[in-house]
Amino acid sequence: MIASSSETKTQIQASRQGQSILNQRVAYISDQDLPARRANAEQVMNTVSALASEGMDIELVVPRKWRTFGKSGAVLKQRLVDFYHIEDAFRLRKIWHLPFSPFKLDKVTHGLVAPLVAQLSRPDIIYTRNALPALLALRLGKKVVFEVYRIYDKGSRDAALKLARMTRTSDRIKIITHSLPSRESLLTAGAEPDKVRVIHNGFNPAPVTPQLTRSEARRLIGWPEAEQIVSFAGRIDVNKGANTILALATQLPETTFALIGYSQDDSEDWILREASARGLKNVRKLPWVTTAELGKYLFASDVLLIPPTAGPLMQHGNTVLPIKTFIYMAAGRCILAPALPDIKTVLSDSNAALVPPDDVDAAAETLRRIFSDRAWSDGLAQQARLDSEKYTWRSRAKKIIAFMDDRPC
Repeated sequence: MIASSSETKTQIQASRQGQSILNQRVAYISDQDLPARRANAEQVMNTVSALASEGMDIELVVPRKWRTFGKSGAVLKQRLVDFYHIEDAFRLRKIWHLPFSPFKLDKVTHGLVAPLVAQLSRPDIIYTRNALPALLALRLGKKVVFEVYRIYDKGSRDAALKLARMTRTSDRIKIITHSLPSRESLLTAGAEPDKVRVIHNGFNPAPVTPQLTRSEARRLIGWPEAEQIVSFAGRIDVNKGANTILALATQLPETTFALIGYSQDDSEDWILREASARGLKNVRKLPWVTTAELGKYLFASDVLLIPPTAGPLMQHGNTVLPIKTFIYMAAGRCILAPALPDIKTVLSDSNAALVPPDDVDAAAETLRRIFSDRAWSDGLAQQARLDSEKYTWRSRAKKIIAFMDDRPC
């Protein structure tokens, strides 16, 4: 439920009396093409909205598309609020820039220009996931909160590692990581431990409130009542482990695998063509749905799947503790996931069915047990739902504010 403006003001005033960070202005700089159906865009928008709802004076500074010429800032902001189903307590500043292109020159120009334009609001703190504006903000004498999700190699020349090492010599920078392995990689590279904190991502409770039974959800979306359904929600790409889903579908022809999402790096229909080539008739691809609509599909599922492979983490390095983990937990359905170091910081044998990564036989056998031993799998699902309560975006915002305010979480 969205709080009324009078309630929000009262909460802000009460918070400011005890938390000095809420008396400072924050500019959150992102180079995202918003709105976008990507997990990192969802993460940015929910973080900004939750921080603002907790009383932070925060302005989101993002690129503006040239095709939006003539549209007011209020219209553009409302589009973001509606798309991500978030509260609108934050301020928005959109900056004209080079057109978005595959060469990503727009990211460079935005990274250079945004910290300068943000100065118009006289921020005390620059908050960003992008290294270039973080480095420039430090040069401008600003405090910086830098968020990272990757696991870095010690020998990498990534600018994030330069920022990590700067925590040793500067009191003006703090770093938030989304997982313990990411933090450990920064410490190995030379970061100051007290200035790097793990604050996991979260979920928006609205799409999974109220809870629906499996039967209720299936009636709403037209799924057969009697089918065994394993669902995956997210990017359906090879580098996200989608081939592992096909391998599981081969071993469990009696089970339907519903893939809800889109392909970013591969052709949109590649998964269906590959399934057909393998003679699979139990793979169903559904279009991407908004976060607001996703809950019905999760409730209609028997099992929620994080592809049980180490590839996205160890080989491609672009999936570290997937953001879907948290809304999966909140949906109260059994989760099957790989026992990887990032995932094991949130999921365990008490709230999920964890399997050895890249062992398709073990994953298939575990799926069979989930369907045959409902007392066990329902117990895992119930515990995951209970555990999810500490992973809302609002609870995450409280932890971020505490970190910025030099208090324990």
